Amino acid sequence: MRRRNLKLTKVVLIALSVIILIIPDIMLHFKNDVLSIGVIISKICLLIAMGILLLKVVKSYFYVYLLLGIPYILSSVAEVINIVAVNWYISSDGLKALYYLSDNELVEFFEKFRVYFVIPILLLVCYSFVLKRYKSFNNRVLINNKLIVSAFVLIAVSVGLSFLKLRENSEFYSGKNRVRLIIRSCYIYEHPFNFYYRTARLMVHNHRNKKSQVLKSQFQFNVNQVADNRQPEIVIFVIGEAMRYKNWSVNGYCKETSPGLKQLNNLVSYSKHYSNANCTANAFPLLLTQASAQTYNDAFVQKTIVSLFKEAGYQTSWISSSSGALRYLDNRDEADFFYNLRTNYPDNTDFGIIPTVDEILRQSADSKQFIVINMRGAHERPPVSFDTFTPNSNLEDFVLSIENANIFINDYDNTILFQDYVLTSVIKKLEDKEKSSFFLFTSDHATHLFDAGHSLFGYGAANPTEIETHIPLFIWCSNKYLDDNWTKFDNIQMHKEMLSTNDNLFYTLADLANIKYQSFIRKLSLADSLFVEPHSRYVYANNHLFEFNNKYSYDSSTASSK
Repeated sequence: MRRRNLKLTKVVLIALSVIILIIPDIMLHFKNDVLSIGVIISKICLLIAMGILLLKVVKSYFYVYLLLGIPYILSSVAEVINIVAVNWYISSDGLKALYYLSDNELVEFFEKFRVYFVIPILLLVCYSFVLKRYKSFNNRVLINNKLIVSAFVLIAVSVGLSFLKLRENSEFYSGKNRVRLIIRSCYIYEHPFNFYYRTARLMVHNHRNKKSQVLKSQFQFNVNQVADNRQPEIVIFVIGEAMRYKNWSVNGYCKETSPGLKQLNNLVSYSKHYSNANCTANAFPLLLTQASAQTYNDAFVQKTIVSLFKEAGYQTSWISSSSGALRYLDNRDEADFFYNLRTNYPDNTDFGIIPTVDEILRQSADSKQFIVINMRGAHERPPVSFDTFTPNSNLEDFVLSIENANIFINDYDNTILFQDYVLTSVIKKLEDKEKSSFFLFTSDHATHLFDAGHSLFGYGAANPTEIETHIPLFIWCSNKYLDDNWTKFDNIQMHKEMLSTNDNLFYTLADLANIKYQSFIRKLSLADSLFVEPHSRYVYANNHLFEFNNKYSYDSSTASSK
């Protein structure tokens, strides 16, 4: 009887052991369909098979669970939070974004998702409990050949179920090597291997950045130094954070989120403008350099738009609400002056943009100015004075869930209202100077807000969507600028309903500033009469290139990973 109870205890303990280690897979795949259950069974088969093979070597349940459990449980801690946030395993871009977060952004991330950190804590507690129970089994375990054979049978079952799962994927029919496809899609890109694979990719990325510094230091744009009196005296380039096109009332949104911009003259808004990345880590290199989604690696061996304007004789300043953004290209020292708003405006950094711009314009009145501003945007709660759309979570915390979607949409709309105030204030300062100037605003990417009842919230989805890449583009020009450059403004207006992406912005900024340089491409500038509307747009995400053949919306049947 005692032996029977001991055997039953072992079976229950082994079952509990398996469940604890595959919690991320259960969270993601536990649905009411056969295929999803098959995925979970595949994970169970793989784990048990590895356990049997390891048991043959170490001959101890305790050491098997210790050696196998640690990599599984560490992966689980990272994966469960990501699954809660974006409903999939952690991606290269997601891990990269976490690596580059500033201290304040880490605090914000923890505050937003802190309720879900209970899950990995419970996993660690349960894992420790089971490990302790295994230690009480002191007897050495002998594995016979039948169990070894069963381990390989379980691996075969796992692979077979993975094969069935992959048949639902369009890549299965793409002509790619199916063995490699199964290994990559069903094992390397999933728990527990995914976390370590993504970490290794991040290390390679950082190593590449260091190696590229020599090439970058030797890079020159070879600007034509012939004097051009049509060059503007002030240029301001603003990069928003997680800004959606559709939530600005200047773009037709039902709530009055951008009353300031709506009242401005000489403002052009683009209706079909898209980011070529769905996270900041990939978007910034493409926003600041001539690299495109198709030539992503070029961003790390070229200098940025800041150096182009320096070569053209501009004094350059970088105003940063989030200094972590500069780590993506390691270019903090590229501008003549750097202003870290986290130092002087810790409570609300975007508020600090207005007086900082005023200070730069006042102190450098005799120099041509190029100012880059990267905002905190959706990563920062707006001041209480912008608490217009209610109910919201400005004064009370709510669980991030689809049931509370309206609350978080109101939060976001209040953020847009505050962004509108900051942008309008900066433009009005340019108006007050009565100089030749222009202003360009766009975003690194957009974000999901539980759209159409879907569970996605945030950005950085494994497969980029139209929602998280459709972003605003505003271009404003002063009256004095228009006096000298009216044809460029006409071109901007003419192209505002055409498809454009952040690939166009480097060339558009240079063109609007009348900067001529060796590698300038006219057909990519929105301010040039020779601009050519692209037939496709590309998004670089998770080390893959996605082509969207449908110009204006995401269609899974026409998007391909390359």
